[in-house]
Parts: sequence; structure tokens; C-alpha cells
Amino acid sequence: MSLRDLPILNGQPGRPCPKSDRLAESVADRRAQERLDLAWAKAVKTRDHWTCQICGVKVEQTIAFTPTRAEAHHIYAKGAHPELRHEIDNGILLCLQCHRTAQKDRTVIPPVILGRAELCYRRIVLGETHPDRSLA
Repeated sequence: MSLRDLPILNGQPGRPCPKSDRLAESVADRRAQERLDLAWAKAVKTRDHWTCQICGVKVEQTIAFTPTRAEAHHIYAKGAHPELRHEIDNGILLCLQCHRTAQKDRTVIPPVILGRAELCYRRIVLGETHPDRSLA
């Protein structure tokens, strides 16, 4: 194959447009992130036995907005703490209604689960090797 056989891109034969390369990388990064997000959500749902951790109702995997829809919730927000985004201990399985409540009022999350998330936060964000230590 010679340069003559390659399509003319970016005004020159055989030279791809740099923007198309960045776009392809961006799309690939987003797809990889989505796969990790789905794997994280599935791990949280499996760990919590497909049961809402606040009200105890059995939840189901569905795209419909039904009351028993399974929702994996980040205890520490993924925007504020991107390093905790895929930590399973930073997740909790909730039904749709409890998820909406938890997004507005974090105090509805059981203390045991908050404690688990705090240990994760101390280990990952603060770099503590002994997460049972107090923050003092």
C-alpha cells in the first residue's frame, strides 16, 4: 500500500485528523468507564443480595422506573471523590424510592453501611493503613 492508496485526511494523504484521534480516544475512555461502572453496580447488587439496604424490599434489574428497581448508590459522591468511584465498599443497593430519599438525606443510610464506607474513605483517600483508628 502506498500513500496514494490512503484517503486524503486533514489536507494531506495518509495523515489522520488529530481531532478524530482525540475523539476516538475519548469515546474509548467513556466506554471503558461505563463498563467499570456497570461492573461496580453489579458487584454492589450481588454483595447486597438484591435487597434494598434501607427498607429491605427485594429489588429487580429493570430499566423501568418501578418501585422495586435496583439502584446502586455511591455513599461518597463519585464527583467529589472520583478515587472511590469503583470501590464496592462505597456502594449500597437501594430501591428506587429509597435511592431518591438517600440522595437528599444521607442520614437514612444505616450506620453500619456508613461505617464501611468511612473505612474505605480512610484507606483510599487518607491513606490510612489502620482504618480502625479514629480521625483525631
